[in-house]
Amino acid sequence: MSDREPTPPYRWEAFVHWANLGLIAAMGVAGAVFDPIVWMAILPVEAGLLWTLPDLAPFRGAVDEKHRRVRVQTERAYFLTQLWGLAPRAPLGPLDALRSLLVEDDRDDLDQRVVERGEDFETYAEMRDIVRRLAEMVPLESSRVGDADIARLEEAVNGWLRILLACRPIARAVATIDEAAVARELAGVEAQLAAATGPTRSALAERKRLLEAQVARAPKLRATLELLRARAQAIPHQLRNLHAQVLTDPAKDVQSALDDMVERRDLLADALSDLEGDGNLSEALAELASARTAPKGAAAARARVPAR
Repeated sequence: MSDREPTPPYRWEAFVHWANLGLIAAMGVAGAVFDPIVWMAILPVEAGLLWTLPDLAPFRGAVDEKHRRVRVQTERAYFLTQLWGLAPRAPLGPLDALRSLLVEDDRDDLDQRVVERGEDFETYAEMRDIVRRLAEMVPLESSRVGDADIARLEEAVNGWLRILLACRPIARAVATIDEAAVARELAGVEAQLAAATGPTRSALAERKRLLEAQVARAPKLRATLELLRARAQAIPHQLRNLHAQVLTDPAKDVQSALDDMVERRDLLADALSDLEGDGNLSEALAELASARTAPKGAAAARARVPAR
């Protein structure tokens, strides 16, 4: 688990596991039917289970994987909502609501709830289809594609959405910068500054500094936007190549391709971290402040920007 992610509640997960709840119910029924002394055994049995089970490596691994899937799903729901919108989920019945409290509910297909379906969504749908096809190869004896590889591919899809989202405010900032108008205004301020004195000169000097900052930030914004767009275009292409190679050779080791896709494309990094460290860009990126706390989870908290 990442140091930036909260530790899963292992003991709570052990308590609400269906096997544990079934054991409690069975002991309750046995006490009512046979001997009430059985009820007295519930507490020590539960204490023993909740003391030992959360420390077992297989159980902790299963809980970690469950919470990883929930985190990925939460992030994806946030990204899809911001990019294309999600229709409200159908209300759950009483039994479904009870089931969702006890087990992970995997019946909510986010892709089917997407409202706007343009070119970018078609690319996303293609990537999701490739991941599903690769997941179907996991049980094959000759395949070296494992569950861990599919999990990383799902993270890569979220990383692509993160980059796509990141392009949006940058694109809007680039579109709103009129360099010719700013240059004319800067020339006028410099002319006034030459003849100004006292407090007026200080105000004009500050105005000149702000205008120079706007001029300086435009190339950086354009370069960052082009870099993010290049990353976003390369990721689906790499995924298609990976799928083709695995189909050709099911024994292909996909780890190196995944390392290249994740590390070289910075899929798990904050696409705007460098820009946010630049005070000159604070206004252009101010709208991203609310995105820091919108989704829960480490990667979801990094989500914020893209598209064309």
